[in-house]
Amino acid sequence: MSNKAIAALVAAVVAGASALLLIKTDSEKAVVVDTEDQKTIETKADIALPSGFPSYPEAKMENLTESVGETGHHDYSFMLKTPDSEDKIFAWYLGYFKENGWTLKSDKVVVMYRIIEAEKDNLYMTFQVAADGNQSSISQRNRVRAVAE
Repeated sequence: MSNKAIAALVAAVVAGASALLLIKTDSEKAVVVDTEDQKTIETKADIALPSGFPSYPEAKMENLTESVGETGHHDYSFMLKTPDSEDKIFAWYLGYFKENGWTLKSDKVVVMYRIIEAEKDNLYMTFQVAADGNQSSISQRNRVRAVAE
């Protein structure tokens, strides 16, 4: 299995997919179908995040995937790597939400992870941070809701 296919499967699991089927992979993209939720998840080189979402500054992005749900919403899942501490990262995101009119929906600790959910208009995001040696890994999922959702 190629690295691109493995990255797509891992990103799909991070995004919450539970029953996966790898459909196609090549050097540019991998297509995975979540058979339980009936949505297609693509990992490809040319995915662009929609505007309006925060993304931790100067962090390296990895494993960006896009999926479209049956209600028409678009999910973007990815990992960010930074040498900054978990406290600094959470402070930055909370400051961004406050300064940009986002509503904090949840801020909880589950096992060893702090998970934050926030929304603004038709935008929703959730993220968590984990220490990974001398760097931190940010797992972030952004959702653009369909108008009727």
